Amino acid sequence: MIKFSKYINALTYIIISLAIIFFGTKLLSFDNELNKVDIQKIYIYDIYKNKYGLAEFFKKDHLIIVLYHNYNCFECFKDIKAEIDSILNIDKNFDYLVICRVQNDIITQKKTLTQLGDIFDKSKIYFDIHKSEDKWPPSEFEDGLFSLLDIKLTPTLIRKDYQSIKFIPYIELFPEMKK
Repeated sequence: MIKFSKYINALTYIIISLAIIFFGTKLLSFDNELNKVDIQKIYIYDIYKNKYGLAEFFKKDHLIIVLYHNYNCFECFKDIKAEIDSILNIDKNFDYLVICRVQNDIITQKKTLTQLGDIFDKSKIYFDIHKSEDKWPPSEFEDGLFSLLDIKLTPTLIRKDYQSIKFIPYIELFPEMKK
């Protein structure tokens, strides 16, 4: 019971955030974190190393991008997926994807795909393209989307509707879970 109540505030925030997808502002706007990212120059790839421009996904009217790296609250991903499923039941035009920042070797990527594939549709899981070896802590990442957005803890979300794009860091999603 305590575990369930621990996530109530976070789930409430997620529900409100995802509901904003349908009731956003009138002009397309980016929040401050995303202003420093040129979406046209960001690429991700699937497990087969097929490369995709992130801008392709931003053509959708309603989109949630779930960001994952190894410094995370894994149970929180299950809560986010439950909220995504409830929205998918209402809006068939809504979509999501998961972008992972893990080592660039196939073994680590397949392990990540297996772990997250138990929660999310495996065809929606992609990987951040980065050249450097990941340093610890995650604030030391040198390239890729996670470095540009300075993502330290996950899950972190990017929420896009036809009117706005919002970066929602872990600490805003789960304020009671500060590490």
